[in-house]
Amino acid sequence: MRQMLARALLLALLIATTAYGVASAQAPGPGGRPGPPGGPPFGEFPPGPPGLRPGLHFPPPEAFDALDLSDAQRDRIDALRDKVRRASIRLEADIRLAEMDVEEVIASDRPTERELDDALTHLEERRTALLRTHAKAIVQMRAMLSPEQRAKLRRPVEPKWH
Repeated sequence: MRQMLARALLLALLIATTAYGVASAQAPGPGGRPGPPGGPPFGEFPPGPPGLRPGLHFPPPEAFDALDLSDAQRDRIDALRDKVRRASIRLEADIRLAEMDVEEVIASDRPTERELDDALTHLEERRTALLRTHAKAIVQMRAMLSPEQRAKLRRPVEPKWH
């Protein structure tokens, strides 16, 4: 019975995640750019899972306005932002599923230490992958800027981006 409930919840989560991804890819977001309607402004990631600091997100689009980006720079940054958002959606779904797996192991009658370690290791790997994705994207984005543009792109007092 418990396994059937867990499978039903997993299926519901997969359907909801897929539907959200499809809707996000098709519907225009704020400013007419791709993104979920009513969601965070384009370029800002929703709050991530625990362990992903708020400072590991792209700067908001208005932060680039003062940089006098070339069209090529803007296109490359927008493409990178899109790539990272898509990867983040997948990784965040994987993290939620891995959390469910950990909960299932803990709730089982007699979980072995090996089962728990495997579930926790998988969860840690997914969280690390999300952190790595964001950190690498920030480094790649900064490499697309000139030294003068990087100097203008300073973190705010309340760090929300690099």
